[in-house]
Amino acid sequence: MASGRQPVDVLVEAAGDLDPSARGRALALLIRHSDEPAGGSWAPRALYDPNPWVAQLAIEAVHARAPESAALELLEATAARADLDAYTRGAAAVRAAWEGSDLVLEPMRSAWRGAEPWDRPPLALAGAVLGDEEAVQVLADALAAGDLPLELRFFDDLGASGLTAVTPALATCAGRVEPELHMAIAAALLELGASQGESLMREALSSSDLEERLEALDFLVHVDLPAADALLVRAARGATLDARYAELALVARGLAPTEVAIESSQSLDRELRRLAVWALGQAPPARNERAARPAREALAAALDDAEYAVVLEAVQAIAARGRSNDRALVEPLLAGEVVVLRVEAAAALLALPTGG
Repeated sequence: MASGRQPVDVLVEAAGDLDPSARGRALALLIRHSDEPAGGSWAPRALYDPNPWVAQLAIEAVHARAPESAALELLEATAARADLDAYTRGAAAVRAAWEGSDLVLEPMRSAWRGAEPWDRPPLALAGAVLGDEEAVQVLADALAAGDLPLELRFFDDLGASGLTAVTPALATCAGRVEPELHMAIAAALLELGASQGESLMREALSSSDLEERLEALDFLVHVDLPAADALLVRAARGATLDARYAELALVARGLAPTEVAIESSQSLDRELRRLAVWALGQAPPARNERAARPAREALAAALDDAEYAVVLEAVQAIAARGRSNDRALVEPLLAGEVVVLRVEAAAALLALPTGG
């Protein structure tokens, strides 16, 4: 390594950082890349972290190893822990349910029966995924009441659950919750195939408030469905920041040429540069080396951007494109001053192939 540091050493150091964003990401990466089953000792350390966000990142990392029996057992054990908050337990339980485990049903059933109304949805979600009728009803009733905290990851899980039976309750919920949850609910409805999701998204994308339009896009870009594609095409008309964002999202999906993102990567607008770099990282592979070169050069240039957010996005984009020749671009960042950037550089080097 040009910096003299190894990626895992950087992650181990960051795992003790006071910043939960750096600590959580580092611990999750150590779990994913550990040679020991279920992430070894890193998993319990992360799952017992006092910050629920760190624990939920760990749950996702353990789930990524769920073909291992030890990983599934750890998810089941985490779901059964009464000392954890409902949304952390629920995140573990639903991932165990997705892997076919019905061992989480009884602990969750006991938990939701004694829980406050706002804690019932995540506890019932796993049971609903497993087909338990009582769980489906508990989840629907809690959603319809609209008494929910700002837990966006729960709505991601709900959208991925396939539980179309709760879409009427979720649509009712959209009219009763804080505005900060509207787009999370709209995205979940859209993923569940409910027309109300498309309507809510279309309304937000037509708002006179730029911030509201940008927020809608932040959620819409994570929905990989034809309905989302159509909304992005419509939103991409114009020259405003949100229209450019939508156009870059189409680049990321392979529905617009990468030249759009390459041009935007040189914009004077920092946010537009960041979004352009993100789109280049997500875009489908080019048909040949010659076609790939301009995007690759744009990403390399973005590593020297004056704005930290753009550099961070460039590191992640380079990792996503997976070229071993790009390792030399990222290695110097292991010695950078910003811990989160060091962590992302380590993540990229662990993801990039080492061969030619």
